Amino acid sequence: MNKLKKRTLGVLLAIVTAVNIFTTPVMAAESINTAIEANTSVSSETNYTYAGTINGRGGTISLGLVTLLRNKLYIYLPRNNNLDLFQGSVLFISGNTTISKNISNMGAETWIFNASDIGAGIWQVRVTGYAVGTTQKCNILYKVVY
Repeated sequence: MNKLKKRTLGVLLAIVTAVNIFTTPVMAAESINTAIEANTSVSSETNYTYAGTINGRGGTISLGLVTLLRNKLYIYLPRNNNLDLFQGSVLFISGNTTISKNISNMGAETWIFNASDIGAGIWQVRVTGYAVGTTQKCNILYKVVY
């Protein structure tokens, strides 16, 4: 019974996220300058760039253009003592190609993407989804590490 509830909730969230991708306006964030070497520390929030906050009604935040070659894109979704939970996806868009990767901070707070996962090139990166935690908000932070 509990598994059925989780599956139903997962399917419902996937449908709502898909609808949200096409109906939510994109909020602009600062563009990443990939020519500057970023700090390699993964766990410290101070080394990340704040992109925006997504609330319980859902939203989309643009991280700007990211060049993926030998570098890595880190997306950090702090849980704040399990109060700020997030479920959604990261969209990588280049020309007519769109790659979607599901993410959630219910397990890990940091997600790492590189050219072997996505493909080498210049990608427009968007994070879309919903805050499902107690506070109904989740901060989105990112950095590029060489």
